[in-house]
Amino acid sequence: MAQSKQDAIDLPSPRLNDGLTAFSLNLYKLFIEGENNIFLSPYSVCAAMLLAHLGAKGDSEAQIRKALGLDQMEVEVIHKEFQKMRKVLNAKTAESTILAIANRIFAKQGLSVRKEYTEKSLLYHGSEIECLDFAGESEKSRLRINAWVEEQTRDKIKDLLPSGSINSLTLVALVNAVYFKGDWDTKFDPKRTEKNDFFISTSETVKVDMMQDTRKCRFLKNDELKYSALMLPYNDGNLSMVIVLPYEKDGLKSVERAITADALGSFCEDLTHCGRPEVIIALPKFKMEITYVLTKTLPKIGISDILQSTKADFGAMLDGHPDAFISDVIHKTFIDVNEEGTEAAAATGMMMRCMAMPLPPEEFIADHPFLFLIRDNNTGAILFIGRYARPAQ
Repeated sequence: MAQSKQDAIDLPSPRLNDGLTAFSLNLYKLFIEGENNIFLSPYSVCAAMLLAHLGAKGDSEAQIRKALGLDQMEVEVIHKEFQKMRKVLNAKTAESTILAIANRIFAKQGLSVRKEYTEKSLLYHGSEIECLDFAGESEKSRLRINAWVEEQTRDKIKDLLPSGSINSLTLVALVNAVYFKGDWDTKFDPKRTEKNDFFISTSETVKVDMMQDTRKCRFLKNDELKYSALMLPYNDGNLSMVIVLPYEKDGLKSVERAITADALGSFCEDLTHCGRPEVIIALPKFKMEITYVLTKTLPKIGISDILQSTKADFGAMLDGHPDAFISDVIHKTFIDVNEEGTEAAAATGMMMRCMAMPLPPEEFIADHPFLFLIRDNNTGAILFIGRYARPAQ
């Protein structure tokens, strides 16, 4: 019997996805205090981190591997499995769906980068090296890196690196860019979009453009953690938006604190394979642009040595720079959710210095803060994760 196209896909090890799911949730939880919107690309941060990991040694290498939830995997295996994931994801382009992932290493002219590192970064991560004059033309170099990011993200991520982030001491910039544009498998009718209340809290509401529909879709409830979950597929058949809506108007904090990586992975799998009852849906249109400086955040999940010149060890990447360390980690994201579908982009820059019987319709009225993520159902990769808590005024 001929092997189907689906069966022929060389999927990465479940161990890789388990680790990256844990990393995704750990990264998200660093930002849950407060009432602000959140939107991150754990995949983008991980991809940039693995470029650093490939060149790290000793404790620097071990800390990255542990923070990514991959400390039970051999170093070479991690990059081989991530290579499989990257290839699967980059192959996802349908008529109205685009998913593009790119990595690039920008290095100081004249810098001695180890041949083994350049070969492996290209093999495993598709990352070419581009040499720039960081010392003589720092601003021009910064603009070149930003232009590359803009090109890879279809102009959605602009000015990733702020003024002054590249200077004569900069050795390497490790950059990842992710761009996604997908139409809903079933689009929302713009004529049904209405201004409705969104409950920022139990005592504060604002009017938002609320998309509305009634359709059959994958839907689950968790009475223990008190939330319902909805999966809205994009038309490529694999990528989906998963929305986690607490039962209570002020219940998101409780869900965020209680949910674990195992629970997140399990409910995503359950949601992928559950039935599709008829559901009344109300979902706000929204757009976000957020910039994160992760340099002071990463130590909270165990990545600290690479950020200190006295402890970082990038001997597997560079010759003659024992004091090289990561001076800045900048992560920038964009998302636009509307009746047609979703457009999302992210970039990460690391600067190195030195269905059953018909049932009554369920309801999913997202009129209060909710968690959401964009996930590949084949690999389980969480491309984006976020919180919608406060509509733009």
